[in-house]
Amino acid sequence: MNLESYKNLEEKVKKPDFNKDFKGLNTILGILSILGNVASIFLASFFVTELLKVAIENQYVVWGITLIALCGLELTKREIFFRFSRDFIRTNKIFSKSVAPMLFFTMILISLSFYSSLSGAKKFSSKSDDIEVNAEIAIDNFADSTNAHYQDKVEQLESQNVTLFESNQKVNKQVQDLLDEHPTWTNSAKRLREAKDLNNVQIEKNDFKIKEIKSERDKVISEYEQDVSEKSNKDITKNKSDSYVFIATSTLIEFLILIGIYFNNIFNFRSYKDTKLRLLNDENFRTYYNYSEIIEVLYLNRKEKDKIPSKELMLELLEMNKVYITSSQLEQAMKLFDALKIIETNGDVTYILKEKDEAENNMKKHFHIS
Repeated sequence: MNLESYKNLEEKVKKPDFNKDFKGLNTILGILSILGNVASIFLASFFVTELLKVAIENQYVVWGITLIALCGLELTKREIFFRFSRDFIRTNKIFSKSVAPMLFFTMILISLSFYSSLSGAKKFSSKSDDIEVNAEIAIDNFADSTNAHYQDKVEQLESQNVTLFESNQKVNKQVQDLLDEHPTWTNSAKRLREAKDLNNVQIEKNDFKIKEIKSERDKVISEYEQDVSEKSNKDITKNKSDSYVFIATSTLIEFLILIGIYFNNIFNFRSYKDTKLRLLNDENFRTYYNYSEIIEVLYLNRKEKDKIPSKELMLELLEMNKVYITSSQLEQAMKLFDALKIIETNGDVTYILKEKDEAENNMKKHFHIS
């Protein structure tokens, strides 16, 4: 195994510092937190718009007010929770003067956001009313078409009954007229009545047939109504399950928002603490830190091929930034910069040779800072 391979393996197996180890996770949680805010605004908008529609008819105004209000709520919630979690991590006391007020406002904002998101998620996912309305419309339409289909048959029989009834009326009149003129012609009257009896028998048959047709019609409609009702009940049950999923998702979104903010504060504090420890205990890193501050002063409002400031000015600027180094330490830094071809001296004048980013990368490589 060559030295380069060994160094690559060493980089993989050794425990990295907190900043390097969790930088990716911090970025992912930060992105998820922002996306959570967007999702929370989306879900809550279904709830808020319904409230505003009661008083405002213009849809554009409703949505404009909704988006502005919800964006303001989410941004305020992020800022308040950021300060609460930062002060809590710093003091480790939840009821301190700086933490307790932030906790109070945080709980109010989280509760408000949580309620609106959950209500919006439930409203967005709940289709029970629509399913019931659609089922009723389908049943009504089917009943109307079925009634129309069977009504033709019923009307034909009823029309025949009317004709038979009118015929019976004529027979009655004929019999009455016959008996009035010839009271003894009872046999003739009887023969006339026989035609009426035949009509009555047919009327009874028609009435029975009408009842059968209506019964068949009612059965067809009832069976269809039962089928539609069973299907709609299944859809409503499934929709309720979907609503629970949306509610659970909304809850997860709220937690992701808070976790992303809280972890970012932990990440910042831990990274700061580790860097501070390195400055106190790692001579190489402390030197790199001081030289990096010198680079900042060196490139202050300057770029490649510009003349560097005087040592006296650089020491003053470093002191303003609370970086305290001696003149000899500054000279050592300049020698290193010259060796790394960051600067070059030509007579009494020293120039910058590289851009700032390239100079910083050269510094990292020299001090083995990953």
